[in-house]
Amino acid sequence: MINERRSCGRTTDNPAVRRLCGAPLAGHPVPERTLHSSEVDDLMKMRRSLLIPALGAAFLLAGLAQGQTVGTDETPAPEEPTTVEVEYAPEDGAVYDITERTTRISTVGDADPVTDVRERASELVIAESEGEDEDEDGYMNRMTIVSESLSRNGNAIPSPLFPALAGLELVYEVASDGSLTAITGHEGLTAAIASIFPDKLAGTLDALLNHDALRQQDARRYSEVHGPYIGASVTLVENEASAASQMLPSGGSMPVYTLTTITQDEEEGTLTVKRVHSSDAEALAEGVDTVTEDDLLDLSEDLEEDLPTAHASAAVSGMEETTVETSGALVTSRTVEMRYEHTPRQPPGTDTFTNSLDVTEVYTAVKRPPPDPVPEETSMPEETPAP
Repeated sequence: MINERRSCGRTTDNPAVRRLCGAPLAGHPVPERTLHSSEVDDLMKMRRSLLIPALGAAFLLAGLAQGQTVGTDETPAPEEPTTVEVEYAPEDGAVYDITERTTRISTVGDADPVTDVRERASELVIAESEGEDEDEDGYMNRMTIVSESLSRNGNAIPSPLFPALAGLELVYEVASDGSLTAITGHEGLTAAIASIFPDKLAGTLDALLNHDALRQQDARRYSEVHGPYIGASVTLVENEASAASQMLPSGGSMPVYTLTTITQDEEEGTLTVKRVHSSDAEALAEGVDTVTEDDLLDLSEDLEEDLPTAHASAAVSGMEETTVETSGALVTSRTVEMRYEHTPRQPPGTDTFTNSLDVTEVYTAVKRPPPDPVPEETSMPEETPAP
């Protein structure tokens, strides 16, 4: 077999190579003689022509061994995730029209669904306030309830509380970062009820009211909408997976998986947060390239399903979409749609049925355009009397 290596000083059976390296061929002794200078030059040129490519290959291998890229562009490092700071900075004096609506549709088996809708319309006026120290600066935002209503299957449900709430002004004391510190003004319901109903009925209704419970209800509503974004650093993500234990309206709890996508509109100065929820890991991962069913199941290893014994099975699904001002009044719109299902256990041989509850919560805060400026009055120049 012919050895094709071309390094002088190594054993080779190729006659041409042996001549190049000055080694005697087998059976052909080379007589001693003095080489002419021209022959020496020719030999040196031939050796250099073989040595240079060999050195180049050696340098290439050395560069690769050291992790360097030779003759190609360097692979760019992965981009760092983008983080956006959210700042509570509404314009002093700005007016927002607030709408809050909750729809609950309950279905038991094949029975007709029952639809309850509760809605409140309010006017919010932003008002900056200065404390004794700079750290105590904040806002005393005035929230005036315009109307509140409740209906079932399209029919209004009257309540003596609703007329009393109309026109009630609440003050939301808000810290400079947007966190709620106090709500005052619910005590005004006593005077509102007294102005609407006879004394005896007004006294009875006022005794039934729990001002603290109403205050806590409004504070919880503020926290649910704005709380996650107060002083927050939000990272832009696409289909980020998570899992949590979800309490069920019918009792018990079960793991629910979530895919979150957060995008930014720099021109509008907003973030859009979209979440998709499901207790079915396989269904949630379907059609998503970056997340598998096993990825989701791994997230719920420490989450247990705790269904009531009366439940044969249960399921949860839904979505959420929120728009947040990165430097403004925090959340300007939020829609949450959730569906809860459970199948009660039945005796053997009995037909099964499924109960469901669909809950939709919608919050919108629409900023009113500033009023048109009042034109300045211009005085007519006095006429110069004719001579």
